[in-house]
Formats: sequence, C-alpha cells, structure tokens
Amino acid sequence: MTKLAGHLSGFSDAIRGQPSSHKIKREYIFSDHHSDILGTGGYSRVERVKSLKLNQYVAMKIVNKTVISNRANYLKLLARMHDMYEDLDTDIIIRSYEWFESLDRYYIVFELAAGGDMFDRISNMGRYAEPVAKAALQRILKALDFTQNHGLIHRDIKPENFFYRDINDPLSFGLSDFGLALVLDEQGPADTQRFYEVAGTPGYAAPEIYRKTGYGKKSDIFGVGIVGYIMLSSWSPWSSSDPKQLMIETMTQEVKYYPSHWGGVSDLAKDFITQLTAKDPKQRLSCKEALQHPWFKTETGHNQDTERPVAQKLMRAPTAKAETYYDGCELAKQLTKHCDGDDLTHAGETVRVAA
Repeated sequence: MTKLAGHLSGFSDAIRGQPSSHKIKREYIFSDHHSDILGTGGYSRVERVKSLKLNQYVAMKIVNKTVISNRANYLKLLARMHDMYEDLDTDIIIRSYEWFESLDRYYIVFELAAGGDMFDRISNMGRYAEPVAKAALQRILKALDFTQNHGLIHRDIKPENFFYRDINDPLSFGLSDFGLALVLDEQGPADTQRFYEVAGTPGYAAPEIYRKTGYGKKSDIFGVGIVGYIMLSSWSPWSSSDPKQLMIETMTQEVKYYPSHWGGVSDLAKDFITQLTAKDPKQRLSCKEALQHPWFKTETGHNQDTERPVAQKLMRAPTAKAETYYDGCELAKQLTKHCDGDDLTHAGETVRVAA
C-alpha cells in the first residue's frame, strides 16, 4: 500500500467512526475461498489468513459484536488473555498474537495449528495408549494451571478445544478457544470466587454449574476428567448424546469403567479419572492436586493396546450453549438444588467464599 493510499484509508476509517485499531486489518490478506474457513459458530468464525508482518498464515477468529452482551467484560477478557500470552514461554496453549476491532466485529489472531483437533484424532485413530494419555493429561493440566494462575476459568474444556500442530505427534496440541472464559478479580492460586451463570458444553460442564450451587476453578477439572475418560477408552462416559439428557446424566450419574472399553487400563488411571469427575467439587481434585496424583509418578499401561479402532461413534459436542439447553429442560431445573426463591438472584453474579 502506498503512503497516500494509507492516508486515504485512515481518513476513511475516521469518517466512518472506526476504532483506531481497525487499521491493523490492513496487515492481513483475507481469502474468499471456502477452504480457508476453518470453523464457524453461532456468533463467530475462524479463517485462515496471511499475516504480512509475520509472513505466514495464521488463524483469525472473527466475533460479531452484536452477540456480546457485555462488551466491557469481553474487553477485560481480551486484556487478561493478552497478559497471559505475554507470560507464555511454552507451547501448551495455542498462542494469540494480537487483537483488533472494527465497528461491528472483534478480530483475534492466533497461531495456525494445522493438525486438527483432539476430537478428530480420537475419532480417526482410537484411544490413546495409557502412557501417552498420561502425558497428554499432564500437559492439559499444566495448561489449565497456567490459565488459572492468570485469573481465568476456561469453562469449555473438551476435545474440540485442543488443537494439534502436528497430527502425527500426540503431544503437539495446545489449549484454545477462551471465548467463554471468566475473568477472576485476582490472579494466583486462590479459588474463592463463585459464579452462577449456566455456561459450557453439556457432557463436559461440571454438575455444580447446572445445580447453581456456585462454581469456581474446579469446574474446569471436571471437563479434564471427561476428556481423560474419552482418551483412555474412546467412549463417552454418558449414554445419551442429547444435550438436555447430558445435563441430567452429569448431575445424577457416576462414571463407570466397562471392561470391554477399559481393558488393560490401570486402576491408578481409573482412580485419577474418578477423582477428577467427583460430583461434589469439594471432593474433586484441584489442578495442582491432580498434577500430584500417583498415576503421574508410576509406569503404567504396558498391557494396553497402543491404539485401537474406535469402538463408539463419538458425537462432536454441540456448540457451548448450556444456558439455552438448561432453560428448555424442566427436569434439569427440578434437579437443581437452588432453583427458586432468592437463590435465583445469584444468576450472573459472583460471590466469595472463605479460602
């Protein structure tokens, strides 16, 4: 772009009232080809674009502002994520480079992880060998510990949100998609804030989210347990694929280990999954406690198949709209411990509990 063209473009942005960061968009080359659309959601899409500054392809998430009910909170999330990425010196999280905005959209730029997501890998290649699953879950917990120490609760831990840089390397993935994340008042190890908004993906979101008893950092740990269950068996712990029924199963059923799916998996691995998926968050391991589980300190899994064909046709999780499914599920509301009276005033609010 010539210097004159740049001035004219900037003048045009000013006339239209574009935010000052909008000029950054000119540093990227967008494609009209459908193959460069990497994913779509209810309020956003992810595109493969060329960064002129980096001279490489990147992934760009484009979010429609009209569906962001609280833009101040969203900007707070983007700022906290920027701080987190500034401190990131490892590849356990998919890195974001920058963000900018236009009048009607937010643009968030990430590294391009071209190896697909964890769901596709399990669907195509079967369960993980136990030593590999152990290393992968340790990696997930370290990513989550890093995230939580920076004052974020992810709220959408599931295989679809772990992306591979190299599909042939089972440990080349990073945690991604912080679109539902909550920003805590403070950074560090404390877990004293409680939230009551129903959010997340049914089947992975923790029981206390649906019970509206208040949830904190340990709600993400439940999702890690479900991901681990699927890694080690290539089966979901739940019998239904219906989002409303999944909420009910999450609240009422314990995970079970069927011999036909769990052959050769160690008892320590099962104990690890059980402690991550405890219904009561007080009984559930924290991220740091999970990283100290004996399973990580023991050589296990030598009798298990390295990988085997998928025994169950796994269903890709629906877009994370737990609040919509919850509002339409009367039985889930009946199972909710705090579903009437003053307790409903907690919705969308936060409270603190004693440390």
